[in-house]
Amino acid sequence: MANHVVYFWQDPVAEMARIRGFLRPGGLLALGYQLKQHMPGMAQQRFPPAGHHLYETDDDLTQLAHAAGFASVTHAVKGSAEAPAGRVMLAVA
Repeated sequence: MANHVVYFWQDPVAEMARIRGFLRPGGLLALGYQLKQHMPGMAQQRFPPAGHHLYETDDDLTQLAHAAGFASVTHAVKGSAEAPAGRVMLAVA
């Protein structure tokens, strides 16, 4: 389980691959995140200039997980799609 850390990883594919390396086959990575458009304004303004990456779509994270060697990826949204309280990506090793 990793919650709201993906924005700070310099190389998210390498970090996810490292996590995958610790999982048994069929193990699960649960990655909590929020899409850029649903983040607080302060984060939207300050994170990119500080070198942190914000993601526009769930598919952006799916592509990272596949590149890191995860086989199956799904996403769940907590709350309404228009104003979600958060998201989670579930990736199977």
